[in-house]
Amino acid sequence: MHHEPAPERLLAHLRHRYGIDPVAATKLSVHKTYVFRIDRNDGSPWVARAFPPARPRAGAEGDAAILRFLGGRSSLRHGNDGGSASGAGYPRRMRVMKYTHSCVRIELDGAVLVVDPGIWSEPSALRGCDAVLITHEHADHIDTLRLAGLGVPVYAPAGSDIRGLTVTAVQPGEVVDAAGVAVRACGGRHAAVYDGEPDCVNLGYVFGDGLLYHPGDSLHVPQQAIEMLLVPVQASWLKTAEAIDFLRAVNPSRAFGIHDAQVNERALGSINGWLEQTSDQRYRWLGPGEAA
Repeated sequence: MHHEPAPERLLAHLRHRYGIDPVAATKLSVHKTYVFRIDRNDGSPWVARAFPPARPRAGAEGDAAILRFLGGRSSLRHGNDGGSASGAGYPRRMRVMKYTHSCVRIELDGAVLVVDPGIWSEPSALRGCDAVLITHEHADHIDTLRLAGLGVPVYAPAGSDIRGLTVTAVQPGEVVDAAGVAVRACGGRHAAVYDGEPDCVNLGYVFGDGLLYHPGDSLHVPQQAIEMLLVPVQASWLKTAEAIDFLRAVNPSRAFGIHDAQVNERALGSINGWLEQTSDQRYRWLGPGEAA
């Protein structure tokens, strides 16, 4: 029998276990009824995930384990895994798998999100995913035929020319709930190749309040700290010097290459070498199927 935790029971557990003053528990996803936004009298909202008895998880105590929070996460960037009632000290588990070109699969807080599954990326990237995010309309970033029958929410920039597929339009600066994960959109336009072209909308996506940033086809620098950056490696709109400057401007704890399907192995080795040397070895290239 499906187990759906009573919000009152969840609030009582949080009150007793973590010493907070919660007032409401609201489901965040129609796909996962055990993910809740917790509004509090004594601080910023939390997001709690409840595990039924049949699905025990290490570290999950009682009805809920706090996996992520909407605010106050500075201590996580410095590796502080100690608990605190403020919500700043709970570790989060994230796995990022690289697929061909700019497609990545993100497993975070129990959700599976896929960014930019284009015509060159492997179909396996979408297996079991909960939501898809598209940075812009170009075919190397979106395969509409593949997504049309997938049956999961697809988020794309407002104003995109995407046909034959129903999408949820996203504006720059908007925060969307993608299967229970907070994702903030930033940027707005595709980087130009020549004379202002191509001129189409492009959004970068920041996951989990700075855990990961995917810029799409742009070099927009988000106005917040970033833990993991995905760096475009090669494009008609990009020079290696610009990629290096972008990596340095964002200044992440670690970085991995994307947008690399149009370059041969010799050029890729040279570009990756420059990115590694100029980033104090924080940069690493992942091949298709490799994960971080």
